[in-house]
Amino acid sequence: MYRMVWRAGFLVLLLLLFSLPTASPCYLHISDACGYKNTTVLVPVELVDVHNSSITGIEFELAFDEHVINLTGVQNGVLTAQPEWDSPRDRVAGSKHVIGVVGTRSKAISNISRGSVLLLNFSVTGSPGEKTWMNISNIKLVNASTFRYNSVAVSQRNGSFSVCAPSTGCLHGTVTYACNGSGVEGADIELKLTDKHSSYKKSTITDSDGGYRFTEVPYGNYTVSVMKEGFLNNSTSLSLASPAITVDTISISSPMKENLNNEGGPAGSGDIFAKIKTLIHNLFIWQ
Repeated sequence: MYRMVWRAGFLVLLLLLFSLPTASPCYLHISDACGYKNTTVLVPVELVDVHNSSITGIEFELAFDEHVINLTGVQNGVLTAQPEWDSPRDRVAGSKHVIGVVGTRSKAISNISRGSVLLLNFSVTGSPGEKTWMNISNIKLVNASTFRYNSVAVSQRNGSFSVCAPSTGCLHGTVTYACNGSGVEGADIELKLTDKHSSYKKSTITDSDGGYRFTEVPYGNYTVSVMKEGFLNNSTSLSLASPAITVDTISISSPMKENLNNEGGPAGSGDIFAKIKTLIHNLFIWQ
């Protein structure tokens, strides 16, 4: 009888132990990313599920195919953006990059579900369709209470990077003088993708009729900016999602309230002299 009770009690104890919730280890995560060739892309490294720990230092090794992407810089993420965290360090060790960042106990990372700790700045060198893994290994976390590595259980979730095979189109437009509508020759035109994670941009100069054209432009949202010495800058936004589009006409004007000779440029000394003569002549007539 006693043995049966003991066995029953032991089984209940085992069931209770196995039913207790266990805290899952935190992990470093790199999301899948993609980018166009000859552009730069920011890829976040996130720390996920930090519970019952305070982290003041992070270090890991990163491997990827340098024929597809190159690491050009590392920035602080959202969780390490405070002044108490140092700027990240990156050094090359063989075929890998060793990346780390250190903070203070007062701004330790604790009790968070998800947040970026670093931003990796990659330049895209591969051809459309190529792909590489971004593999994290040898992760070390510093516990704020002990200032020792590896006192926090951690794992990794690796990501991949693909070179986009873009659909492209062309766009064209015209720049005119606001005062008379004639075309502006020699204005600088800049086309820039509005995606904050991309550095894609092109530039050109307007022709004798004020026209300009960009070809082989990846589909996306853009800003077209116009600059010319002696005139106020102007810009317009557009979305390229078809083989060819015409940009709304962009007009530029002089900083002066009016163009005295209506030729499209800032008034020169001769223009001002002609205006004074006209004023004197009118004054003489009315007197």
